[in-house]
Amino acid sequence: MSSNADTMSESKHQMNSSDFEVDSHDLPSQSKAKTVHLLDTVRTALTAVSILSAITILATSADALSIYQATHLPEDHLLPLWPAAFNIRPTIALVVCSTIVVVASAISLGFGKTKTLGNQVSVAAIAILVPTVVSLTAAIIAISFFYTVNGSVEVDTVQSWSCQWRDVSMSTRPHFGTLCRQSQASTGLAVALVPIQAIILGVSAVEMVLAKAVNSASVPSRKTASPGF
Repeated sequence: MSSNADTMSESKHQMNSSDFEVDSHDLPSQSKAKTVHLLDTVRTALTAVSILSAITILATSADALSIYQATHLPEDHLLPLWPAAFNIRPTIALVVCSTIVVVASAISLGFGKTKTLGNQVSVAAIAILVPTVVSLTAAIIAISFFYTVNGSVEVDTVQSWSCQWRDVSMSTRPHFGTLCRQSQASTGLAVALVPIQAIILGVSAVEMVLAKAVNSASVPSRKTASPGF
């Protein structure tokens, strides 16, 4: 009777030791899983900010483009509102850039809601990282193009021309003062998109690496737990 009790006690001790060993192995994975969740929250928040910023850029730039098209007069007009040496392409670039960022960020945000700690880690990584790279590239190109043209002394842009005449009171469009502020706001947000997208890219890369590590570690952990039962 005593022998059976000793055997049961020893077996129970082995099971408890095995459970403790499994739990100790799971601690790093649990810590990584919490980090993945935190990074996912940060990435989601930054992506939402990116989308809101891009929508604002799209609205202000599209409005500026619409105003220019509605108030632009032929060169032979006696009192043209816009100069002959004028380049509207920086505004068009901001419209295109913001549209790309909105679509790409929405795709990234949508795929980010899928299960990243399952078998879809590689698919989720591609679906999140690729749109972020596209958004970052679009923002860099738009800003580079804008400042290259806007810094020219030979041609004017919506921002340079409207800000030059912003103090002129106007009862009708184009309202250069309002147009100047809108252009400055859209440009500032476009500049801010570059570091935001860069941070999102870095956070997403770290998140996917940790998610893959947690996913790989969970399989050996389950196999180790089997003999204890």
